[in-house]
Amino acid sequence: MEKYKDYTGKKAFRFYQMYNTANNLNRAINVGLKEIDKLLKVDNLELYAARHSWATIALNKVGIDKYTVHSALNHVDEAMKVTDIYIERDFISQKQANAKVVKYVFGRS
Repeated sequence: MEKYKDYTGKKAFRFYQMYNTANNLNRAINVGLKEIDKLLKVDNLELYAARHSWATIALNKVGIDKYTVHSALNHVDEAMKVTDIYIERDFISQKQANAKVVKYVFGRS
């Protein structure tokens, strides 16, 4: 992270100074990911996989709210339907709810 830090303080990283368009940045990231792909022997590692993973971890594991995830992914649909595609569904809340109901009804979990 330090390697790409924006020392001007305008942004977290200096990629905006290194690439003239978002597409060129995405292309460069995908080239780097293909190198990692070969090392790890993982097929089709690309930026979208990283975005999906980031969104799922942010929402399901560290408690970032859905709107912030939506905004961080730079999605524009107000219903956040595109964001929902990125986030792997986590059923922990439903499992906890079911366990509480079973415990209430049957006196055990």
